[in-house]
Amino acid sequence: MALAIYLEDSEDLAAAAKVFKGWVGESGGWSGFAFGEADWQAGKNGPLAVNPVDAQIKGHSVDGVLPDDQRRGGAFAWPPPKENYVYEALQGAVTQAAILARRGYPSWEWGDRGIERAFDWLEDTARYPAVGDDTWLPHIVNRAYGRSFPAPVPSKPGKGMGFSDWTHGPSVKTSLDSREASDADATARDD
Repeated sequence: MALAIYLEDSEDLAAAAKVFKGWVGESGGWSGFAFGEADWQAGKNGPLAVNPVDAQIKGHSVDGVLPDDQRRGGAFAWPPPKENYVYEALQGAVTQAAILARRGYPSWEWGDRGIERAFDWLEDTARYPAVGDDTWLPHIVNRAYGRSFPAPVPSKPGKGMGFSDWTHGPSVKTSLDSREASDADATARDD
């Protein structure tokens, strides 16, 4: 995606957007994905990368689960295993959503807000907040959805994106506003 933007290749960007759109479960997106064991899949419309809204398995919410990554922790079990592969997949997905959003695509909304639902499930159901090099993720997701998932400062950069505590953290606007207010005060004193 980033290379397509750099090369001003709108056709390649649109093709990549279609794949991402399908990955989060949005209709009209690409659908040729191949997944492993289906233990965590709850979709009636075939296997999906992000389980659909209100999805359940054996009476437990799996709404927002990334089943192909969650399965790496084993067959369906409750309580769910805290599987870091899910966050690794989200590193790529959040980066793609951010890139697409900057180009005007409604990527954060696709898949019934699939990225947000994945974070909801990890935080509220699995009780597994981001740690280590995944801590940059909640800063971006909080900004995109107006949420307040735990987002440590400082955060650690991930595999393809990072420093979001500087660019998307809760104090970014406040610190800029404070500097502008200080500059305004200094200007008023100089007058």
